[in-house]
Amino acid sequence: MIAGYKIGGVLAEATWMNHTISGLALGIGINLYLGEDEKERIDQPASDLRSFSQANFQKEVIFQNIVHSFLTKVDQYLLEGFPSIRQAFEAKLFLNKEDCQYKLLDDGSLWLQEQGKEPYRALNPFDPEKKT
Repeated sequence: MIAGYKIGGVLAEATWMNHTISGLALGIGINLYLGEDEKERIDQPASDLRSFSQANFQKEVIFQNIVHSFLTKVDQYLLEGFPSIRQAFEAKLFLNKEDCQYKLLDDGSLWLQEQGKEPYRALNPFDPEKKT
């Protein structure tokens, strides 16, 4: 999000077996250049990086930077635990869900309370002890 406009998103889908992740698919989309007709077709305020910068964006360079940053944080998490990345993670946490309150727990999972529903916890997939 930049200035209230969505410029990208992340899609994560996990396959679970016996309370453990057996597969994970991650997708990242970033709007580098969108035409006005494309912006109008999107059902929420959307924009692109070109609208906020005069830089000449190269998708290969952006991709390499994202992968490097992601793998660095994963390594840090696996070696030092969630507290070592919590502050950076929390600063970037954005949940686009109406009528939902959430808070980040110490183990990296999310506590969620949607209006009219029982609260629940989105599990930290790396913690084999958490089964609920």
